Formats: sequence, C-alpha cells, structure tokens
Amino acid sequence: MTEERVNKIGNEIYELSKKLKKFKDDTEVFLEEIGSLDTNYLKMYVEENKEKEKINLIRYRVVEKIVNNNKIALNEFEKIKNEVAEKYDKNILQSWSDFNILFGIYYKQIKEEIKNKLNEIAEYLNNFLINNGKESCNYVVKDFLWNQGFGGDHSWFALYPNFKEGFKESYQLSLAFKGDEIVYGLGYGDKIEVIIEDKEKNNNFDIQKISNKFLEVYDEFIKINSENFIEESIVNYNEISYWTMSLGEYGNLWSECEEKNIIAVGWDYLGDLSFYENKKEINRKIIEFTKSETSKSNDTLACWEFCNEMKIGDYVLIKTTTKEIIAVGIVKSDYYFDDEREKYKHIRKVEWIKKGSWITEDKMAVKTLTNITSYKEFVKGLLELVGIDSKKIELEEIKEIYSKEDALNSLFMQEKEFDKIINSLKRKKNIILQGPPGVGKTFVAKKIAYTLIGNKDRNKVEMIQFHQSYTYEDFIQGFRPTEDGKFSLKNGVFYEFCKKAKLSNEPHIFIIDEINRGNLSKIFGELMLLIETDKRGKEFEISLTYSKNSSDKFYISENVYIIGTMNTADRSLSIVDYALRRRFAFLVLEPNFNNKFIDRMKEFGFSIEFLNNMIKKVENLNCIIQQDQRLGKGYKIGHSYFTANSSIENEKEWFREIIENEIEPLLYEYWFDEEEVAVEQIENLFRGI
Repeated sequence: MTEERVNKIGNEIYELSKKLKKFKDDTEVFLEEIGSLDTNYLKMYVEENKEKEKINLIRYRVVEKIVNNNKIALNEFEKIKNEVAEKYDKNILQSWSDFNILFGIYYKQIKEEIKNKLNEIAEYLNNFLINNGKESCNYVVKDFLWNQGFGGDHSWFALYPNFKEGFKESYQLSLAFKGDEIVYGLGYGDKIEVIIEDKEKNNNFDIQKISNKFLEVYDEFIKINSENFIEESIVNYNEISYWTMSLGEYGNLWSECEEKNIIAVGWDYLGDLSFYENKKEINRKIIEFTKSETSKSNDTLACWEFCNEMKIGDYVLIKTTTKEIIAVGIVKSDYYFDDEREKYKHIRKVEWIKKGSWITEDKMAVKTLTNITSYKEFVKGLLELVGIDSKKIELEEIKEIYSKEDALNSLFMQEKEFDKIINSLKRKKNIILQGPPGVGKTFVAKKIAYTLIGNKDRNKVEMIQFHQSYTYEDFIQGFRPTEDGKFSLKNGVFYEFCKKAKLSNEPHIFIIDEINRGNLSKIFGELMLLIETDKRGKEFEISLTYSKNSSDKFYISENVYIIGTMNTADRSLSIVDYALRRRFAFLVLEPNFNNKFIDRMKEFGFSIEFLNNMIKKVENLNCIIQQDQRLGKGYKIGHSYFTANSSIENEKEWFREIIENEIEPLLYEYWFDEEEVAVEQIENLFRGI
C-alpha cells in the first residue's frame, strides 16, 4: 500500500468526520444530504425496512417520503417522529437525537467501506513500524457507528503491544478523527499526547507526519506498557468491594428489585454501557443529551462503575436516604442492558441476604452509587449494623488461609491419595476426578482448588457444568443475538476466566462438573492445543474461530488449572475423546467408609454398632455391583449418600429414608432389565436395620 493511497483514504475519512459534525449541528442540512443519496440505495432501504418498528419505522417513513417526493422538510420529519412515537406506550425517542435517527440511514451504505479504510491505515502504520525495526503491534478499529447504532462524528484506531491482553489494558499509539480535528500520539484512553491539525491552515491528512510521530514515541510506548498497569481498566478481582446504592428516587424501585432479585440504574438514553470505551465517552453523551452546563461527573462515574467495576461477589447496601439502609445483596451477574424494560434498563442480578430498616449514625453519600470499600471502619460499622459479622470483611481481605490439613479434615481420603491429586494437578495442569456416584468428586475438586491457591478465594475458582447443549460459543467465544435483532461477539465463561487469570500470578482453578456430558471436541475447539501443559503462555497464542483479525490472538497462562469431574455410572455419557484424554491426568475416587468416615458420623450421634452394620451392608452391595459384568466398579455407591451433616435423632429412620429416596431408584436404574435383582439388594439393605 502506497503513501499516496493512505493519504487519499485518510482525507476521505477526515472529510466524512467534518460532514458528520455539521450534520449533528443542523438536522435540516442532514435531511438534504440524505435526500441526495443514490436513488437505488434509498429504494432498497425502503424495501428492506417495510416491517420495522420504533426508530427503524421512523427511518423507513423518512426514506419513503424522500423516494416519493425527492426531498423531506424538517417539519415533515418532526411529524413522522411524533406519529410513530404515539403508537407506543413508552417514549421511544428518549434516547434518540435527530442525528442518531438519521445516521442509521446515511451510514449504512458506507459502513463496511469506512471500516476497511481505517483498517488499511492501521495496517500501514503497523508495517511502517516493522520496517523501521520495531515489533509488530495488535490494533483495534472503531468506526463512526457507536453504541446502539447511535453513531457519532468521530472514529479512531489504536495500536497496542502484542504482550498486552487488550487495548483497554494498554497505553496506545492512537489516531482519531474528531469532527474537524485529527488527533494522534501516545496515550491511554483519552489521555493522548495530542497533535491537533489546524483546520484553518492545513486541511490535509498527512500519513508521513503521523508515521514519524508514532516512530518517535515508540520506545516510550513499549517502556510504559512494560512497567505500568492501567489503574482505571484493571479491576481487583481478588478483593470483594462494598457499595452503597439508591434504587430509583427515595427507593421507589425497591419492590421490583426485591421481587426480581436485581439492581438497576437509569440513564437509559445512554444505551448499552458496555459499548463505551471509557468514562469520557459516557460523560460526552450525558452532557450532549441533557444539555447540562455542569460536569455530570457523578452520573458518569455511577454508569461506568456499575458496568465495569462492580463485579460478581461484591456487596451492595441499598439506601433510601443518606441515613437508612433497607437491604444488602451480593452481586450474582455481570452487567447487562435490558431494552425490554420501560425504564431503569441497566441491570445486574443479586441475591438479597438482608432486608429490613437500619438507621446509620454517619451519613452515606447522596450519589446513586458509591464504592465505600476503602473506608474500612465505615464498612465495618454498616455490616455490624445490618447483622453481618464485621470479621467477615477481614477474612475477605486476607482471604482465609487454607492448607492441606484443612482439606484433609473435611475429606475421608488419606494424605497419600490427596498428595497424588495435588501433584498431578501441578504437573499436568489438567486433571479429571472420575468415580461412581456419591464419592464427592465436586466437593473434593473445591478442596483441591483452595489448597493449591493457599486460601479460600472464590474469585480464583470458577465452576460450571457441561451438558449436551453446551457449545464452543458458551465456553470460549461466539456471536449472540442483540436487542435490535443483530448479532454481536461475546466472550464465553472460560475466555473471561483466562482473561482474569492473566491479571495475577496466583493459581486460578476452573472446575468443569460432569465434563463428559458435553461434546468435548466441539466445546474446546482449538483449545485442545492450548490446554496442554507445554503449550501455555503467550508464545503459543493462536487465533480463535471468531478472531476479528490476524492480530487478535488468545493464549492460556501458566497459572490456569482445570479440574473436571466425571460420573462413571452415567449410561448417557459418551467415551471421552482420546485427544482430550491424553491432555488430562485421570484420577479415580473410590467410596471411603474408613475410620475418618466413622469418626465424623460418631460426632453426629451415630452408634458404632449401627455404623459397622451400615458399612457392611453397603460394601456387600458394592461387591455385587463390581462383579456384575454389565456394571463394574464404576457403578459402586459412594459414601456421600450416607454422610450426615448434622445430628440425627433416629439413625435407623435416617438410613431408611436414604435407601427409599436415593439408593432404591438408583438400583432400579442399574438393573432396569432385571428388577428382581434390584428388589433383592434393596431388601438386603433393609434387613436387620
């Protein structure tokens, strides 16, 4: 690609940016421009949008008017907006300026062309750096189409180092078209060391000038990325945060939030908050919509923190005034935008753990949302006020120490067996705990995880369960439908977990329950390579199925460990793929009716005579199951079925209930074609009890 070509397309984008700025300021001029668009395009637009609703219905009628009359006046546009808006109960125009509405018509025909041109310029600058002895960079491109299809008069791209996870965590070499300005240089987010082209003296896009600037600041760009973490974009996943929050005005949203187990904030006109790259973008939109002369910094911060900094596991204290708390919840989901709601569309799911009315001694902030984590005595006082043990905060900060001894105290296995599992996990990084039902595979997996970490930090442990419908798109990455009927690329649970693990050197353990219930080859995809012990780290990064470009790569860090569990008695499961099998160490868990089991049960009041009789009966049953050629040792009955968690008044009645409700259905399933065998074994269990 030649310098001449790049300057040409750069100037074309620059001219478009300046035009869009004019259109934002003057709706009448924008309508005239749309009226001059290619007639065939306008006719096609009408044909494609006949059945549309809401904002797209307004667009359809505007274009239809132009096709029929060759133009549309401003008063006719206003009439169309009002007529369509009257069809709906809620205010569909609340979030939409005239520019936002018309942008969707104007930009649709050139969207792909503009994105391609921005990619060309970014690729040219990346190659320029390589040709001058510098390392290749990743890059991200944002065209003029912004969140919810609103559109804007600015677009940009940013180059960032290959050793960084993404541009949000990096200082960048940035170039932005902002209306009648071109801004470029080294920066993070909007903190760019800027060179602003003087539009009065020089209207030209000059790629040579931009290239030289990138080259000039490149060494500093690499140095600062190597030394620094960007404070704004990295959430401390290892610490639970505490927030005070208002739900509507004077808590008038509380009843709905209580019923639906959610928390919500307003500012619906912003659309999906996850589309905004930084706080300044949100602030710009708020001021533009409200036409406020104040900074709106509190509103901006609330939106940013609710979407980006609040996280699963955080505590939220709901207030009605600066002196009253009415509820405490634990955040249970990531942020999402629910456009089907009439208002308060920015949502997170919560679990309410305290409800009531508590009057505080000290005033809380008036703001909608406040992170109070750093005010430790204040947090401690609020927790004690609502009846949460104030020591909890200390435990969460220091992450309760968890050792091998702690694990063995709660498990029936011997130390030698436990050590074997830990050592296999450290060596192989991927293990599967397999065994018959009731041997505590998932329970053991969690104890192994906490032991490896050295504390009970739930933010470093993630657990999911595979099933027949589980997909690569759920696990890694894929396109998901959006509210407007389109599709957007979303990261799956394992992708996000690996991303989080890269922010720390400590072990992160991903537990997959019932791992062989899923189609493993399809779920793991190219990760079959990356999960291997010797294929960890950035040097083995690869492009994923849905990678946007060749520079968009993924790897699994050294500190990620995978523990799968597998029920060997489930007839519905297929044989584990050999390619996956050789990437895991398989460890068998057996029923453990040993002395540790007996001692635990004695603590809950069971007699030694009853325990010996019960264990003998279950072990006899397991011997018969193992000797059955159609079953085998993988179908034994585990000790978890018979492990009490509290004191029992009548041990015999307790045993009878377990047999009738849990063991009997299992045995009928085992001998589904020989019912008489199942009946005989059930009678043997009851005999003498």
